[in-house]
Amino acid sequence: MEGKFLATMTLQELVNDLTDAGLIIVKKEPETRTVETQAAPATLDFSDSSRYGSGLTAIKSRYHVSQVTAQRMKDGVLSPAIYQAKRKGRFWIDYEISDAIMKERKAKKATNAQTVTA
Repeated sequence: MEGKFLATMTLQELVNDLTDAGLIIVKKEPETRTVETQAAPATLDFSDSSRYGSGLTAIKSRYHVSQVTAQRMKDGVLSPAIYQAKRKGRFWIDYEISDAIMKERKAKKATNAQTVTA
């Protein structure tokens, strides 16, 4: 490793030199995050606007959040309530399921807040 600049070394040269120096190199598999969105069944009628909303606008207006927060909610906590035909395509949100999820989260946060202050 002497006489070599780190910036000019290839990755394989660096790994070899570190191994020669007695360090153990462990290859870590990349984490894959899967979002469980449901494919839209053919039997659902998304025209019922009291039950289903379309797009991030529906999440933003329903829960009074920003665009970024709506995207995070869609990909995270509300993913069980999302019906999406293809990745990066149009999606619908089931308000009944999403409201139940949000109600459960609110109750859990209230319980945690009481536990911390007691």
